[in-house]
Amino acid sequence: MFEALTPVQLAISAAILAVAYFVRGIAGFGSGLIAVPLLAFVLPFSLVVPLMMYTITSYLPELAVRKIPWASFAAANGQCLAFRRPAYQALGEHSAVRQIVVEDIALGRLTKQAGLRLVMALGNGLIYGRMYHDWRQVREGFAKNILAGHGGQPVFLFISAVFHWLIFLAPWAWLGAGVFSASIPGWPEYPLAMIALGLGSRLLSAAATRHALPDALLMPVSVLLMTVIAAQSVWWQFTQGGPSWKGRVIPSNQTGQDNKKQA
Repeated sequence: MFEALTPVQLAISAAILAVAYFVRGIAGFGSGLIAVPLLAFVLPFSLVVPLMMYTITSYLPELAVRKIPWASFAAANGQCLAFRRPAYQALGEHSAVRQIVVEDIALGRLTKQAGLRLVMALGNGLIYGRMYHDWRQVREGFAKNILAGHGGQPVFLFISAVFHWLIFLAPWAWLGAGVFSASIPGWPEYPLAMIALGLGSRLLSAAATRHALPDALLMPVSVLLMTVIAAQSVWWQFTQGGPSWKGRVIPSNQTGQDNKKQA
């Protein structure tokens, strides 16, 4: 991960950490509150983009995608879609989803609704793609899709964020609290076990998808960055009716949130 940083980024990161721990030395707390939001602007986006594969390998019911005909079990990755020509034409090709930004999932739903076979497979070592080149592009690209991925419902996105905070952040807070108080129940065995399970699942995903293993150790930072992305998506929804993308505002009914009505 760190080899992806330029000398300027390394210098900025070091300065941020120095100031954060200086504040901690004076106040006794606050290093994370200062460092994490600022480091988000200089850390490589490899802390965020691989979470898409983590979601697929950890949460996606892959057998359900293959076997269950319901459209709600559709999954697809728009970077690489392969169709037999008759099936693609029967779906109406990409013209059928031209008004939907999350068109890969929309095509997957159309596939199931048409009674055709849908399979999602890992293409590691076979296919390479890069959509984003800096943190701003990652933030805006993921924020464009993340609310639609939760049914267009901010409450579902909030529940998802809380779930990941409980799994990947709360154990660290639990572990840290035990340092200052001897009466914390379950300390340190329970928080250490939760940390090991959380990081272990992320390491397994990174190994299976050939991503950098050291990045997996920073999963708590990744969760915080995804929280920033989720907040950006919700902010767009409530202030302008949909996400911004490539200089224009996309109405929420074109992000895939109303895909069931259009499909």
